[in-house]
Amino acid sequence: MLRRREIMGFLLAPLPILTPFLLMFGVILSGAPSDSASLFEAMLEIVLLGYGATLLIGLPIHLVLRWKRQSGLSAYLALSVMSTLLIASILAVLERLFPPTVEDNPFGMVMWSRFGVTVTLTFAIIAALSAWVFWRVAVRRPRL
Repeated sequence: MLRRREIMGFLLAPLPILTPFLLMFGVILSGAPSDSASLFEAMLEIVLLGYGATLLIGLPIHLVLRWKRQSGLSAYLALSVMSTLLIASILAVLERLFPPTVEDNPFGMVMWSRFGVTVTLTFAIIAALSAWVFWRVAVRRPRL
């Protein structure tokens, strides 16, 4: 069973990715006329993806570390970054095994290029920031 601090940590963990996007969409939506519904849908998708990733990746990491009685920040950061690199590696291998067509990928963005490395490193940094937020709220023991 998750404690109150852990639930609060999971609610706050996606903030490093959600905050910049929500601010950006808020600025865009402030002067948008009738098509603001599509921007709101995009904003909702980003929120759902952020919380979905937190639950699908962050929750198992936390449960494994709690089971192993590891509460250090370095363990949370390492597993978060390693999970990002593992997912990117799996996507890169799948991309090699099943190459996309020109219709599916008109701009030629592939995981084996500079673009793929940049995206992977960006998501690794975001995962580390999310792990840090979660650790600060849910795991860290404040000094009295």
